[in-house]
Amino acid sequence: MNFKSEHLETEFDHLHPELRRLVSELDQWSAEHRFPAPIVTHALRSLDDQERIYAPIYADNTGLPVERCKSLARQRFSWHLVGCAVDLRNAHYSDDERRAVMGFVHNHIEPCPGNWEVLAHDIGRGDHLHLARRDVAWRKAHAPHTQEHA
Repeated sequence: MNFKSEHLETEFDHLHPELRRLVSELDQWSAEHRFPAPIVTHALRSLDDQERIYAPIYADNTGLPVERCKSLARQRFSWHLVGCAVDLRNAHYSDDERRAVMGFVHNHIEPCPGNWEVLAHDIGRGDHLHLARRDVAWRKAHAPHTQEHA
């Protein structure tokens, strides 16, 4: 497994254990199948990060005043805020490798796919695979104070 930035390796150690397990198993499977190693590009997120990421999206899509967009961004919940999500680079995979990686992920979240969030998307920061373990108890225990109402 590789990390886009050094600090992500430390952050990875603080993520939900089932999420870490899934990504670690993906790393091992990738090596066995001679696929590129997963590259972690994003893990933990602060409310400031949330604002920086989503306020411009809200501004572009709604035309609302900047301060309102910042407020909406801070109110938006993300599993990254509570250590239950990780983003992995998609660009280093071929189309066939992407499909295989997605197949691996979906096969390894069974029998409880509702406990997981799996997205291949681009929110303006590059195409990536977003994996999140939906764990309400973990969320309550790790929620930023201002995010508990979300």
